[in-house]
Amino acid sequence: MPRVSEIFGGSYLKVDHLNGEPRVLTVKSWGTEIAFGEEAYVIYFVEEARALKLSPTCARDVAAALRSDEMDKWVGGQIELYPCEQKITDRSTQNEKLVNMIRARAPAPF
Repeated sequence: MPRVSEIFGGSYLKVDHLNGEPRVLTVKSWGTEIAFGEEAYVIYFVEEARALKLSPTCARDVAAALRSDEMDKWVGGQIELYPCEQKITDRSTQNEKLVNMIRARAPAPF
């Protein structure tokens, strides 16, 4: 059965694409793209056609998982992306709300 998240998935990974499960992916490369009218840093993966648009939080997660602040050293490294519910403050209303987002961590050892 088709899923809306697959049919209208877009170019970037979204939390819905994880189907509630963590995924281990290998970093193929990184770069910048114009996303929603702004320049954004993205990561490309070997196992996934969609790129991951980096937020400051996700970029710090990836740097910690791969033990390097230098993005060039991320290539070939593996990270585990997982869905996470996070409380944030809405910039427009200043109200707190829960959002689902993608976070990254080092994969568990086998």
